[in-house]
Amino acid sequence: MKKTFIIGLIFCMSIATYAQILYEKGYYISNNGERTEGLIRNKNWSDYPLDFHYKSTAAGQSVLLGIDSVSEFGVYDKLRFVRKKVKIDRSSDLFKELGHNREPDFFEEQLFLRILVDGKHRLYEYQFNNVERYFIESDNYPIEQLVYKQFLAKDMVIGTNRDFQKQLWKYLSCESVSMQELAQLNYFRKDLISVVTRFNECDKADYINLGEKAKYDYFKLTFKAGSNLSAFKVIGHYTSTYTIDFDYKATFQFGMEAEYILPFNKHKWALTAEPGYLYYVAEGQNMVFKASIDYKSIELPVGVRYHMYLSEKSDVYVNAVIAFNYPLKLDIDYNFPLQVEMKSSSNLGFGIGYKYNRRFLAEFRAMIPRHMPGELISFWYSEYRSFSFLFGYTIF
Repeated sequence: MKKTFIIGLIFCMSIATYAQILYEKGYYISNNGERTEGLIRNKNWSDYPLDFHYKSTAAGQSVLLGIDSVSEFGVYDKLRFVRKKVKIDRSSDLFKELGHNREPDFFEEQLFLRILVDGKHRLYEYQFNNVERYFIESDNYPIEQLVYKQFLAKDMVIGTNRDFQKQLWKYLSCESVSMQELAQLNYFRKDLISVVTRFNECDKADYINLGEKAKYDYFKLTFKAGSNLSAFKVIGHYTSTYTIDFDYKATFQFGMEAEYILPFNKHKWALTAEPGYLYYVAEGQNMVFKASIDYKSIELPVGVRYHMYLSEKSDVYVNAVIAFNYPLKLDIDYNFPLQVEMKSSSNLGFGIGYKYNRRFLAEFRAMIPRHMPGELISFWYSEYRSFSFLFGYTIF
């Protein structure tokens, strides 16, 4: 069983590696203004790139394109980057790296900035080392960074330069946006998108909010049913006379799975809970005794899931779970009833599955053997092993 578990993990990791090289529909614009459609490798950049991989078709050769030859690129319905030469302050926000200078340390760089609001007044974003910098540009004013900087003031107190509030007041005027409101504005994406869109609306200018996240169904409920291949073993501590290995037997399993998709990393991570009903009825024998077993329980596997989206309709995922077991019945009979102490227990497991069209799924799950449902009388213990083959339908 341990060997099977290790092989399963290696297999899952191999699929994960493959799934990370997916390409999505997008485009790029060259220096001469020529627009080329194709597939862009969306790496969900935490640090915004200076280059990217492009394919003309799914079967085509991957080409690395850089900032010197591309003025703009994007992934449709998700993100858009434009090349800009800007002065940027890369000062850290970490306490141990803060300086005493209140003013930004600007250096001129050529960067791909992500555009968040496009219109008469435009908002851009640049991310590096878990730090965000925002830039404002207008038809009437050139692009510049909105200044926000933390620094060490007297007595090692952290001070904050919020000049971005003054910049917005200076360059963008709107009767419905007061200086008092801007003075309370935070240096957050959502806040800045909101105020820049309002400036466009105030000027009655057309604009596109590219930073607004699409609505996503974070909670999913799936009905699952399938075959549970399980075995039970009763083992004597001091004698093998009463040791019997009840062979693997296929039993029906059903339950409901609740899944919560975490709102980051392109919705690849999720938390799951799947209460279900298990039962196992079998007969076994050794050289001396014949015995029977009747076992029923409620099981609650909870775990973490990682989705690897192969396309809009295809999804391979892997699970790591801990299953909590609540026994309802355990009768072991050697022509005389065996005294059993009913206790809850738990064990670990892994699973791998495939989901089609966000509705239909098939999954394999293997669990590490557990002592079930606790100790028998002092001279005995039991071991429960199981594999599951499940099919499911996502209701919503």
